Amino acid sequence: MNEENKPKTDDYQYERQLPTDLDDDTPDKPKGMALHTKILIGLLVGIFGGIAVNQILGGDNANVVWFIKNFTEPL
Repeated sequence: MNEENKPKTDDYQYERQLPTDLDDDTPDKPKGMALHTKILIGLLVGIFGGIAVNQILGGDNANVVWFIKNFTEPL
């Protein structure tokens, strides 16, 4: 008997009936904001924060240079 003619077992039927997270009727839907939205907000806050610091303190400020050297360059 080849693979195509084998009868389907109970395991196969069980796995075909399992609900997935892709269903609209998932009982435990994720709560809160979507991850891609959080990432986009973080990027925008970083951009506007960097522009604001550059405009207020300037790029040659000792504190700004120290922060860039110790935090952003290693990343």
